[in-house]
Amino acid sequence: NMPPMGDGECVLTMNWGNTFLKNLIPGKLGIAKAPGSQKVLDREAGKLVPCNKEICPNAVFYDDLGFVNYAPYAAFGGWSGAVNGNISEEKKKLAMEFLTFSASKE
Repeated sequence: NMPPMGDGECVLTMNWGNTFLKNLIPGKLGIAKAPGSQKVLDREAGKLVPCNKEICPNAVFYDDLGFVNYAPYAAFGGWSGAVNGNISEEKKKLAMEFLTFSASKE
């Protein structure tokens, strides 16, 4: 994805964390953190609410914006897993057992 970036054909890309440090083009190509959000879902209310220190403990505080919550980005790899909350309890349990097994040393 680096040639399209350098040629001005691509406006946004995600890549390994150190790739862009080697390929910056002054005045044309820079790097920035992935976008964040000043709001987060209050699951009990089912509504978006402003981030604060209590509900967004890992958010970054900016004087002009307030708290901004960023999604994790594993730039150098790693594993993650998720279980759909809209499936049966039995399937959730099986999915969690699989993820637990996948992450174990066995």
